[in-house]
Amino acid sequence: KQYSSNKTIRIDTFAYNKNNLLIWKNSYSGSNDFLSKSKFESILNDKRKLIKLSEYKALEHSLTNSNNIKFNLFPEQITEFFYDSNNNLIQYSSSERMSPNLKNITILNNSRIIKSSTQYEDNGSLFDETIYKCIKYDTRKNCIKYKLTGRDSTISYINSKIEYYN
Repeated sequence: KQYSSNKTIRIDTFAYNKNNLLIWKNSYSGSNDFLSKSKFESILNDKRKLIKLSEYKALEHSLTNSNNIKFNLFPEQITEFFYDSNNNLIQYSSSERMSPNLKNITILNNSRIIKSSTQYEDNGSLFDETIYKCIKYDTRKNCIKYKLTGRDSTISYINSKIEYYN
């Protein structure tokens, strides 16, 4: 769920296959009105680690017939994942179909986001950058509050609520 001033503005639901790979996403407005549907295709490396995830959005006119949903031929977003020699995720980058030269790059350390930047791919120039610092963890040691420092020294915070299902 995404919130703005304690009001729900968007709800995303996800479906996974038996291998825990993302296969569907449905998006709803804060008042539960259906917004969009996406399907995902995954590519794994020889160690069965996800290296590429492509999101295909449903075409608007096909959503009225849920038995015959048609999806865009080209992915809306592509995310690539990079691992160190111990197979720990250290970085992922994503680009969108409408702006393929802009890449959002996220760097992780011990599975925690430490930096996110947007770069222009043709020349590698930095478009924007945000440094993430976790300032509060839950009982399972997952970050629930980040302090974000922007390239211009602007500070903001992200609060997360993680729901665990056993």
